[in-house]
Amino acid sequence: MSDHFKERLHILLQDPRIVGLNTELKLGLKPGEAILHARVQEASPFRAWTEFNNFQSPTVGAERGLGTIAVDNGFGIGDQFLFTFGRSKGVNPLLDVSYIVPFTARDTTLELHYRLNDFNVVLSNFKQLDIESKSQIFKIAIRHPLYRTLTDEVAISKIGEHLQNQNFLGGTGFSFTTGTTSKGKSKVSAIRFAQEWIHRQPMQVLAFRSRFSVGLDVLDATNNRRKKNDLDSHFFAWLGQAQWVRRIDPIGTPAPERNPSMTCLSDHLNRI
Repeated sequence: MSDHFKERLHILLQDPRIVGLNTELKLGLKPGEAILHARVQEASPFRAWTEFNNFQSPTVGAERGLGTIAVDNGFGIGDQFLFTFGRSKGVNPLLDVSYIVPFTARDTTLELHYRLNDFNVVLSNFKQLDIESKSQIFKIAIRHPLYRTLTDEVAISKIGEHLQNQNFLGGTGFSFTTGTTSKGKSKVSAIRFAQEWIHRQPMQVLAFRSRFSVGLDVLDATNNRRKKNDLDSHFFAWLGQAQWVRRIDPIGTPAPERNPSMTCLSDHLNRI
C-alpha cells in the first residue's frame, strides 16, 4: 500500500465525524485497477458544549457565557449544523446559526450563516442613557482546500456578506455616527476573498490568514460616496492574521488526543 494512499486515509480520520475506518484493497478486473472496500464507524452526530470567556469589550460586559449545539451529518451528506446562544451583562441575546454542506469530492463546502447581536452599554457613566445597538449579519461562503496533508492545509474562500445595524438612545433610533440615517440605521454589503494556511503538529498549531474585502452598492447598502468622512458601503480593505497555539500540560507530558482507529488490509497489491 503506497504512502500516499495511507496518508489519504489518515486525512479522512481527521474528520471529527469519523472514529474508525476499516479498509480492504483488492485487485480489480483490469491491470492497474483496485477495488477499495471501506467500513466507517461514525461518531455520535450530536454534540453540545458551553464556554465562558472575557473576550468582549467592558462597554457591553466583558464576561460572557455561550452554549453550542452541533449536529454532524444530519442528512447523511457530510453536512454540519451549529447553533450558539450567548449572553453577558450587556448582550442579550447573541445568536449564531450556521449550516455547512460539502458539494464536491474534494471537500468544497457551502456555508450559510446568520448572526444576531443585541448590545446594551453597561458602563456606569453611560448606563442611564440606555444606549443600545442591534445588528444582523447574513453570510454565504464557498470554501475550497487547494492543498491538504496530515500536517498542512491551504484553502481559499469566496464570501458574500450583508450587515444591518441600528443604534438606539433611550429606546429611540439615534445616529451616533455620521453617515447613518437619522434613526441610526446603516447597511453594508461586501464580497470577501480569503486565503488561509494551517500547519498542525501534535502539540502546536500555526496559522496565517488573509482577507480582501470590497464593499458593494447592493441590497440598499448605505451610500455616502460623496462625503469622504461619512460611513459608506464603498470600500476596499485587507485583513491579515497570524496565530500560534501551543498546548502546555501542567505536568510536562503531552495531553491526550483523540485517537481514531484505522485498519487496512491489502491483497497482493505488489502485483497491481
